[in-house]
Amino acid sequence: MSLGVASLSTTENLPVAILTPIAEGLNVTTGMAGQALTASAISATVAALTVAVLTRNLDRRILLLSLTVLQVIANLIMALAPNLATVLVGRVLVGIAVGGFWSMSAALALRLVPTVDVPKALAIVFGGSSVAGIAAAPLGSLLGGVIGWRGVFWAATALSVVALSIQLPSLPSMPPQTRANLGTFVVLLRRPAVLAGLAGIMLTFGGHRFFFGYVRAMLDQATNSRVGLISGLLLLFGVASFIGTTRSGRLHSRNMNRTMTVASATIAVLALVMIPASQHWLSVIPVLFFWGVAFGMIPVGWSTWITRAVADHAESAGGLQVAIIQLAFIVASGLGGVVVDRSGVSGILVGTAVIMALAAVHIHFLVRPANPPLNPDSV
Repeated sequence: MSLGVASLSTTENLPVAILTPIAEGLNVTTGMAGQALTASAISATVAALTVAVLTRNLDRRILLLSLTVLQVIANLIMALAPNLATVLVGRVLVGIAVGGFWSMSAALALRLVPTVDVPKALAIVFGGSSVAGIAAAPLGSLLGGVIGWRGVFWAATALSVVALSIQLPSLPSMPPQTRANLGTFVVLLRRPAVLAGLAGIMLTFGGHRFFFGYVRAMLDQATNSRVGLISGLLLLFGVASFIGTTRSGRLHSRNMNRTMTVASATIAVLALVMIPASQHWLSVIPVLFFWGVAFGMIPVGWSTWITRAVADHAESAGGLQVAIIQLAFIVASGLGGVVVDRSGVSGILVGTAVIMALAAVHIHFLVRPANPPLNPDSV
């Protein structure tokens, strides 16, 4: 699953690194090519809310393999695309794979390992996404200059095929345990615990995105727009996120609520520290590193919350989670654009601190799923 996530996240994020060459190759503007990202975000949201319902009678092994096959097809379409319309078709398929997989990730982990080992399993799965976050952009940009943007998607196709070839013999049969339908979402939204969790997801992902969507503006200020330094600092953040993700399993096993509260509060403090630190790139390094470690713990934490608080409808809850994250990204990016134009980087950082502080308080007092008994061998 971790290799499949690495392949999926690479496919999802590649256009960011090679957007300009794609636009030039298809003879369209960069803004038009950027709609490929919008297309995948929309289809990911729809897929997250519908996959569990539409495939409620399908073995989860077959579904996961089908989503990996969809990755392969999407990458092939991108590599062979003669025009922007075809690229958009490929990106819609990518979005379906992204939304479908992430909506099921917590439920699948719950099926594959004992309950006490779920946080560790999720940390491994999300580790694949973190590796892709570190490597996809710099490698995509580098390879794009050597073999062209179409060659990059051929390489992504090969990675997807490798993931599929490993999943075929290793994934066990997982017959559906619940029969999700659209009414399941209504049932979940009537639960106060679910609403509290979704609000926490909105705050944590929205607060982080509020800043990180405009991190380039801050890095331009700190480095005087030196591209090499900016790339290095973004790579540092990716490595830090990987560390936070892979090390968070033990912390969530012991006390998910405390771990999430501390991670959110840490980002709130770091956002304020970043205001003076952003004046020079050297002082940005430790702040960005610890920010990455703290944020790396958050996705694992919320998936752990689903397996504990909504275990009876984990797939549907996962779909709601993905949809709420996408909504948080849309709202945070829109509001962030207004704030950065009016108040600059400092305004963005103050807003991030406020949102993440609210998230920490909310999680501490309102999001309290039961922590399962610890298995000493698992941690």
